[in-house]
Amino acid sequence: MNHEGTNPQPVTVARAEGKSTSNEQRPFSFTYGLGMVGFYFSAAYLVFLAFMAFRAWEELFVMDPNEFGDLMAGAFAPLAFLWLVLGFFQQGQELKASVKALELQGEELRNSVEQQRELVAVTREQLESEMEAVRQERAAAEHAAQPTLIPSSGGSYTGVAVDMPIDFRNAGADATNVVLWLENHPVVERRSLLKGETIRTRIVYNDHAEMKDLSGFITYFDAMGERRARRFTFLVVPGGGPNQRNAFDQGKIEATLYKPPFPWEQGGANSE
Repeated sequence: MNHEGTNPQPVTVARAEGKSTSNEQRPFSFTYGLGMVGFYFSAAYLVFLAFMAFRAWEELFVMDPNEFGDLMAGAFAPLAFLWLVLGFFQQGQELKASVKALELQGEELRNSVEQQRELVAVTREQLESEMEAVRQERAAAEHAAQPTLIPSSGGSYTGVAVDMPIDFRNAGADATNVVLWLENHPVVERRSLLKGETIRTRIVYNDHAEMKDLSGFITYFDAMGERRARRFTFLVVPGGGPNQRNAFDQGKIEATLYKPPFPWEQGGANSE
C-alpha cells in the first residue's frame, strides 16, 4: 500500500518539469513550428514523389536526360518554393527579434544616459557644496585673521582752538606694517599693531568751527600675511564739545574689507 501511494509522485514531478520545458521553449514556438511544417510537408511530398516514381518506374528509365532534368526540376520546384516561403517568414521573425533587441538596447542606453545625467547632477551638487564649504571656511579664516579696530576721539580745547586725538584700538588679530591714511595721505606708520595696542594721530584746528567730517583708511598685513585695508569716518557733532564747541563722534569702521592695489597710496608718512 505504501509503495502504491508513493508511485504517483515522480509522475507529478515529471509533468511539472515538462511544463517548465514547454514554457522555456515558448519564445521559439513560431520558428519551431515553421521548421516542423517544412519537415513534415517535405517528408510527405518526398513519399508522394517516391510513390509516383515507383508507379512510373519503366518510363523513368526510357526518358532522355533533358526530359529527366525537366521532370526533376518540376518535381522539386514546389518543395523549393515551400522552403523559400518558410525562410521568408523565419527571416521576418528574426528581423522582429532583432528590432526588439535593438529597442531594448536603445531603452537601456536611454536609461544609462539618464542615470549618468543624474549622477553628473549629484556630483555637481556635491562639488558645489564642497566648494561653498571651502569658501565659507576661507572667509571665516580670513575674518579671524583681521584686526578688530575700535575708533575713538577726544579733544583738548584752548579758546576756539582744538587739539583732536584720533585713536584706533586693536581688539582682534595682530597686524603688521600698519599705515593710517587721512584724506589719501599717510600720517602714521607702525611696524606692528598687536591685540590691545592703539594707533593714534592728532589733528589740530585753529578754530573748532573749521572742523569737518573726516575719513581715511588703515592699511595693514593681517595674520595670514595678506595686505588689507579698512575705511573709517568721523562725523562732526556741532556743539558736541565743551561750551557748545564742535567735536567729532566716536567714529565708525566700515565693514568692507579692501584688497590691493589701493589707489590712495602716494607720498610719505610719519613714523610713530
